[in-house]
Amino acid sequence: MNPIMRYRSEGLNIVIVDRGFWSEVYVSGFITGTDVLNGGQVSVLRGLLENRSAAHIRLFGGDPGLPNELADGLRSEKIGIDRFEQPVTQVTPSIGLKAFIVRVSSSTELKFIRFEGNSCGFMVETPVARMGYLSGVKSPLPSEREAFKETYEQTILRLMKMGFNATDLTRTWCYFRDISSEYKAFNEIRKKLLNQYGMLDSLLPASTGIQGVVDSGERLTMDALAFAGPQPKRERVSNPSQCEAEKYGSFFSRGILVQNLGPTQLIVSGLAAVGERGETMFSNDPVAQVDATIRNAEDLLGRCGFNLQDIASGIIYIKPKYRQAINEKLPDTPINDLPFSRAYADVCRPDLFFEIEFMAFKS
Repeated sequence: MNPIMRYRSEGLNIVIVDRGFWSEVYVSGFITGTDVLNGGQVSVLRGLLENRSAAHIRLFGGDPGLPNELADGLRSEKIGIDRFEQPVTQVTPSIGLKAFIVRVSSSTELKFIRFEGNSCGFMVETPVARMGYLSGVKSPLPSEREAFKETYEQTILRLMKMGFNATDLTRTWCYFRDISSEYKAFNEIRKKLLNQYGMLDSLLPASTGIQGVVDSGERLTMDALAFAGPQPKRERVSNPSQCEAEKYGSFFSRGILVQNLGPTQLIVSGLAAVGERGETMFSNDPVAQVDATIRNAEDLLGRCGFNLQDIASGIIYIKPKYRQAINEKLPDTPINDLPFSRAYADVCRPDLFFEIEFMAFKS
């Protein structure tokens, strides 16, 4: 039996990965011309949620009331839903959707925790492996640096409350209210915390740093993924066509390979048109940046024995000013029909217009 199953339903891409101990369901969609999900799409999501399952759904755009409507339609208590605003200049309404669902058998333990501030965490535990996911961590502090410190540190501390060590942190997603002015300060604070918790000289997590404002408007919102136990093997992956991010002050791994948990998993950080010396490539050409970013993705995948068709879930981020040119370009690229969601968001540099992140699996 193939441990990786792929199909489409109601305009949604669905990939189910059998880990042996548990299964993971990845749902990606980009729906244009609407502010809501239709009944068929809600039914598909509800059908993927079993009695012993937990989930997180990330929405980009849509009606502000969509998270509550979706939660009511899914009728599941073990689920977290976040909605990120999309630029008001967007002419045609759209919804980017990315869901991560974990399903377990009766012999596998599943824990779900609701933290303050609408943050959620769930953990799967077996005698030889643990996986934990944390979503919606944010701080109400008005000070930029204090909010960054509290949010990143609470991400670590909440994972520890779930039973993980700080060094088990494998992947982070960092969404900023204003990335153009805040990313430098965040990187300074991130470096100090990684050092404080013994992670700087361990395995640097893969990460995405992108513009993304949740409805409650905090300066930073974070999600995180962790693996622990004697069985999972994690390995940092470098990209032959890009320099390491810490060389220009951003402390994350380009990718993390996770093995010994069913199909081999490649977790890829936010990738953009960044070159071998850390320079921005094609700084005046958004269309050329799309091609350069895809080449960087192919180089990283190939280094690990993967290809683009192994991608199970991803997000495309498009700088709003260039959405028309990039959207017209995407149908001519090899990633257009792959399971990507889509969001309009500024990238970590003013001269970067396009970024992708993804997870890939190979039997």
